[in-house]
Amino acid sequence: MIPLQKPSLLTALTLGMTLLLGACSSQPQQVELTPQVELNTAQQVNSIIAIRSQDLRSNRFLISIHQQDQEQAELIASANNLRQSIEQQLSQAWQQQGLGVVADAPQRITIDILELASRVDESSVKYQASSTIRISVTVDTPSQTLTKQFRS
Repeated sequence: MIPLQKPSLLTALTLGMTLLLGACSSQPQQVELTPQVELNTAQQVNSIIAIRSQDLRSNRFLISIHQQDQEQAELIASANNLRQSIEQQLSQAWQQQGLGVVADAPQRITIDILELASRVDESSVKYQASSTIRISVTVDTPSQTLTKQFRS
């Protein structure tokens, strides 16, 4: 009876490890990002603005995975529209701070997504990831323009 249990245990362990390794080797083709905005509730503004956004990235993928022995990287795209997600989150945050959003307001905020990507370099036992985010926000009023770039 003991010799029968050892092969069964060995078979179960082998099957479990195969499934575990198979799960690790499959990578997603798309990633869904849901940005969140942290508010500074101390500042309240009463004004009306129009919000516009543009995705000016040269590459539309979010993640590039570079394997140690492969020339081409695996590219993973966004499952949702990043421009709309970022504009929606910022618009909601600004409305919570007292800004009214109207399409034809004389004061306009433009959000330009310049870079948004992660690079992952993988080897057999480790990986190194680096992310780049660059967003430019421009506030246009009838009398002046202010532009600020945010980076990480």
